[in-house]
Amino acid sequence: MSCRQATRRLAFGSRLNDMAPRDTYGSSEADDDDEKRTGRALGTRRRFTEFDCPACSANNPFEFGNNDEILCNWCGIGYVAIVDEEGSLRLKET
Repeated sequence: MSCRQATRRLAFGSRLNDMAPRDTYGSSEADDDDEKRTGRALGTRRRFTEFDCPACSANNPFEFGNNDEILCNWCGIGYVAIVDEEGSLRLKET
């Protein structure tokens, strides 16, 4: 069998050699996603992408974590973000 016979055209125009091989052992990337801790499981290393200001209730899209100084974009009050071991957020006014 020559190389040309092994790469014969199929009905949809692709060739056998152009196709990706099957993963018979399972995907290791899917296993890595299950092992990553997220949310409350991160504890003090948890990151947040937004907060609601306790003074004016404005929603502020801002990425922050434990002991970061944040500022409300509406009323201008500054806070320090405190994340406890359980991953809960508290805002302490500065």
